[in-house]
Order: sequence, then structure tokens, then C-alpha cells
Amino acid sequence: MCALANGTVVVFRRDNDGRWDLSKYHSVTLGPPQNAARCLVSVNSKRVWCGYKNKVHIIHPRSLVVIVCIIIMYDIKCSK
Repeated sequence: MCALANGTVVVFRRDNDGRWDLSKYHSVTLGPPQNAARCLVSVNSKRVWCGYKNKVHIIHPRSLVVIVCIIIMYDIKCSK
């Protein structure tokens, strides 16, 4: 998987010999192309977490379906 600057995650699969097939790819659009998809990480080979704007998208790596989208909010006026 690759996170791109246009809000897309691109997925490459392996061929029958186990080599990456760079001639074919699948894509998952997370949002408008004005924002980049960032911080892509595989979790236990069962989920892929990807940061996009103030959201974390959790993607199933086989079906490429966004399972959950978590909105991250914070309060600037944090006190100790």
C-alpha cells in the first residue's frame, strides 16, 4: 500500500510467483484531492490504518473497504 498526496491509498498485489505486480493496482479514495493521505501502517496484517486530515481511516487490506473512520478532535485550551 502507498499513501498518496491526492487523498488516495494505492494497493499493489503480488503475482503467482510472489513478486509485486506493479502493472496493476487498486485505489481507495479517502477524500478530496486537496489533502494528502499520510501515516500508513499495517496492524497485525488484518487492518491498515491511514491518517487523512484529522481522521484515521481503518481499511481491510483484502476487500479495500474502509471499516471505520475515526475523527480526531482536540481542545486547544488544554489545562494541566
